[in-house]
Amino acid sequence: MEEFKKSSDYQNTSRLRQFFKRRQYKKQLQKKYKERIKNGLKKSLAKGSKKFAEFIKERGKKIMFLILLVVGTFFMLFQAGSMVMNIGTGTISDTVSTTYLSSEETLRNINQEFSSLEQGLQEEMESVEETHPGYDEYIINGKERISHNVHELLSYITSRYGVVKEVSEIAGEIQQLFNQMYTLTYDEEIEIRYKTVTSSYTDEAGNEQTESHEEAYEYKKLIVNLEKREMDDIIREVFNSYPNNLVHYEALLSSKGNMELVFGSDNGDLSEIINNPDFSNPGIAFDDVTVKALFNEAEKHIGKKYVFGANGPNNFDCSSFVCWSFTHSGVKNMPRTTAWGIYKTYCSPISPSEAKAGDIIFFKNTYNSKSPISHVGIYAGDGMMIHAGNPIRFVSINTPYWIEHFYGFGRVSGIPDTLPYQ
Repeated sequence: MEEFKKSSDYQNTSRLRQFFKRRQYKKQLQKKYKERIKNGLKKSLAKGSKKFAEFIKERGKKIMFLILLVVGTFFMLFQAGSMVMNIGTGTISDTVSTTYLSSEETLRNINQEFSSLEQGLQEEMESVEETHPGYDEYIINGKERISHNVHELLSYITSRYGVVKEVSEIAGEIQQLFNQMYTLTYDEEIEIRYKTVTSSYTDEAGNEQTESHEEAYEYKKLIVNLEKREMDDIIREVFNSYPNNLVHYEALLSSKGNMELVFGSDNGDLSEIINNPDFSNPGIAFDDVTVKALFNEAEKHIGKKYVFGANGPNNFDCSSFVCWSFTHSGVKNMPRTTAWGIYKTYCSPISPSEAKAGDIIFFKNTYNSKSPISHVGIYAGDGMMIHAGNPIRFVSINTPYWIEHFYGFGRVSGIPDTLPYQ
């Protein structure tokens, strides 16, 4: 097997192909092994047949019967063992074909990478009046269509690339898939409209007079249209000439990679709460009264889906979740704003060594944001935070993804030692 992995035929192919080639080669080895055992048995029996014949002549028919019984039993056991091995191989094959092959952390980062591109697109459409000033009217179509099915994405990546260790390996593919899904166009439309212009003057008799006339002017509209192709249609187009990949994709999609508890059913119901004990508080205890109140409120929303621009309580984005948690816990009145707004308005920067539970943690470049900060969460201590990922959950900040995008910590000023209602 090790020699096979070094061959050019194995090296110069995709990871998914390598995965199937390894399975195929393993089956060939198993087949050769069984054939070798059978041939060895045949040779042994052939060699011993003469001695058996002579022995039988000397000992009689009873011995012959016992020998045949032993040999027959051996072959029955050998065949049964082969059947068990084949059934086990089939079970493993079925499990692999319906399960995502990468680690949960990598799968999350893949989905986060694609979601980040969508968040950048959403922000671009929402800030069009700032980036394209000077129009009398802005018509924005299709913003509500920005979303993707996480299981379509992960099934596609798995069925095409097999095991992915780092998102950077497939960043180009994610970008290409995004570009195929979304097309944003800007069209300018100018209408000639008329307005009534009134002017006043004094006649020869010294009387004040007014007169009106219609005056033409340009009324400028910026029309922003977002066209979207369904991800599933694009994937089937890509796999049109690769039936094995398509079968693998459909098997994964049908089973949701056996990870529905992690990523939800993705049935389009944005109010769905994903119940998974792994999302909950990992056992961190809070001694401070205000911090305890803050996390009591934040933890009520674990499992709720991330929706860009949502204000709660059914769905949140990252900044609305932080603002809601601080405000509704009574810790700090924090009206809805962006992650950058939270940093500028409510926080004083602190070093990582000073950070403690209840501080706010900020991240950069998680998508193409127009501001220095693009994501925010509430630090829980012990290297953990609770944030509005997808869904809201506790996560470690010491993973490669969050380390790469880390911006800094902030401490909210003006928090009382005791809450008004306590």
